[in-house]
Amino acid sequence: MPDITIEKEKLTNTLSEQFSQNKITLEEYEKMLDWVNKIETGKELMAVRNMVHYNYEPAIPNAAPPENVNKNVARTNGRHKKYDTIFSSRNVTVKPENGKAGYFSCVFSTNQINIADLPPGITELKVESVFSSIEIKVPKYAKIINDVSPVFGSVYVSKESGAVKQLGDLLGRVFGSASESYDDEYEYEDRPVLHIKGEAVFGNVSIKRV
Repeated sequence: MPDITIEKEKLTNTLSEQFSQNKITLEEYEKMLDWVNKIETGKELMAVRNMVHYNYEPAIPNAAPPENVNKNVARTNGRHKKYDTIFSSRNVTVKPENGKAGYFSCVFSTNQINIADLPPGITELKVESVFSSIEIKVPKYAKIINDVSPVFGSVYVSKESGAVKQLGDLLGRVFGSASESYDDEYEYEDRPVLHIKGEAVFGNVSIKRV
């Protein structure tokens, strides 16, 4: 088991380097430094390390401050708006833009993601569930393409209300993929498609039609 004190010092140095290179904002630096200082167990160390070593894009000058709710952080990294949740919970309604619905990283937490007003064409959503639970609510009229891989985790997709298909199990599908798409009575030209990508690592992802 790593020496937590030494690892915390390494993470602090990494954060200082990221801030000095304008890869994270002062607000993000202070928030994550607080997480580092609160680490007491190996699981907490792994979770916070995962957040610190995220490949941040350079901060955008004069950008609006990220949305922070308790230990939740939302930011734009040039591709998806990224939502980080650690040791906390989040319930958010997302309106996709430019084919992107966001990137949700959930560590020792719970997320409920409500997808609203899907436009025609393909919209991409990225999720990462680490020792966490993510529930994604998708409009009934949308076609779902599921590319979430369970790693000692589970992924479920409901075709219609009450009908749930299991794509992974707690002990199986390690390092595998779980790619499925569904067609039903809502099939029509220019039908919105939600392509969900990501991983469930010792966690679960549930995709439901509402």
